[in-house]
Amino acid sequence: MVMKRTMTSIATVLLCMFVSGCSKVPPGFPKLFPITVTVTDGTEPIPKIRIVFYPKSDSGAYAISGETKSDGVAPIFTVQGEYMARGVPEGEYVVTVADNITLEHWLSPAERAALSRSETAEYITEYQKQLAEIPRCIPGVLCVMARPDAHGAVPARSPITFEVKKGKNVLDIDVSQYK
Repeated sequence: MVMKRTMTSIATVLLCMFVSGCSKVPPGFPKLFPITVTVTDGTEPIPKIRIVFYPKSDSGAYAISGETKSDGVAPIFTVQGEYMARGVPEGEYVVTVADNITLEHWLSPAERAALSRSETAEYITEYQKQLAEIPRCIPGVLCVMARPDAHGAVPARSPITFEVKKGKNVLDIDVSQYK
C-alpha cells in the first residue's frame, strides 16, 4: 500500500511538471503561442539552421530562438534567465535565419570555470579570432548574421517578418526565394 501511494505521488509530481508546467514562471513572462517553423531550400529541408525572433517592439528581457532538425522543422523556445518554454509571445517579429555557428574549441561552462585568468584571456582571444573567420552563411541561405548592428543584433538586415497571433502559428521559410 505504501509503495502504491509513493508511486502515485511520484506520478502526480511528474505529471504536474511535464503537463501543467509547475516550474516557477518569472514575473512578467509573456503568454506563449505554439509555432511551427520550417526552413527549406525549394522542397529540400535544411537541418541545423538557427532561427531567431526579434520583437519589433521592446517586449521584455527574453530570447526567442530554435534550431532546425533533419526535417527542417525548428522547435522555437522563449527563454528568460533560467526559465525556458516552448512557443512565442504574441506580436510582430523580424526573423533571422543563419547557419548554426559552431567552433571546435568551445568549452563547456564547467571547463571554462576551471580556467585561470590568463587561460580565460587566451580562450577569449582565440574564440574571437575563430569566430571572425567563420563564414556567416551557407550557400543559398540568408546571410543576415554577417554583421551586428550597434546593439549587437542583426534583425534590421533580415527581409523576413512574421506576426505571431493567438492560437497556432505556422512560418514556412523557403530560402530559395532569397537567392
